[in-house]
Amino acid sequence: MSQSFDRRPVANERYAGIVPGEDGAAGYQLFLLPAEADAMPWQAALDWAEQQGASLPTRHELALLHANLGYVFPTEWYWSSEADAILQRMAWSHDFDNGTQYNYRKTYSGRACAVRRVEIAPSAAPPLPLRHGEQYAGLVLGCNGDADYHLLLQAGELVHRSWEIALEWAGSQGHSLPTRREQILLYATLKDGFRPNWYWSNEAGDLANEAWCKDFDTGVAYPTERRFDGYARCVRRVAV
Repeated sequence: MSQSFDRRPVANERYAGIVPGEDGAAGYQLFLLPAEADAMPWQAALDWAEQQGASLPTRHELALLHANLGYVFPTEWYWSSEADAILQRMAWSHDFDNGTQYNYRKTYSGRACAVRRVEIAPSAAPPLPLRHGEQYAGLVLGCNGDADYHLLLQAGELVHRSWEIALEWAGSQGHSLPTRREQILLYATLKDGFRPNWYWSNEAGDLANEAWCKDFDTGVAYPTERRFDGYARCVRRVAV
């Protein structure tokens, strides 16, 4: 039986899903505020979000927003709350077109959104029981914002194989490769479980010889030739 959390937004907020905690910690739920800002440098964006009684999303949270609420965003880039750890003049952003996360000069003008976090009580039961080796990736929301299903990342990895072989391998495990949208969610919540390289999705490209993949380093998604050798991991879906 899955755990039921209070997912009710307030004041025209949109529910964005669950950010799982690390090492089994409870984690939190994420809500997107209705206000949005445009064409402002990074520090001004930080100040604007604080004025909303909220904050800019982290890089992981921006990917979660892309996975579950991408339809409400224009295909442009948004500031995160994270400065570059090495280049102090830079801060990180997320592109709502192809999912790439760039570091830009803080003086550049970008868009901004604000989020609110609601902690899940440490005593709360896990969203659902996990099988051996599984990792909880979060909720996938339907188009009306309601929870649709839970996504679970499976143990094991296929290395340097074509798309067709990756599809067959996933089927032999009793699972499937993730969709492009599910890969965005995996990048948001379980990025550290992937190599900084590209992984196959289960979606064919527009051309007959191509399929979609995602780079778990930069976050970019793109179609590539099915014969190329890539990485693959499986997922399991559990309806809410």
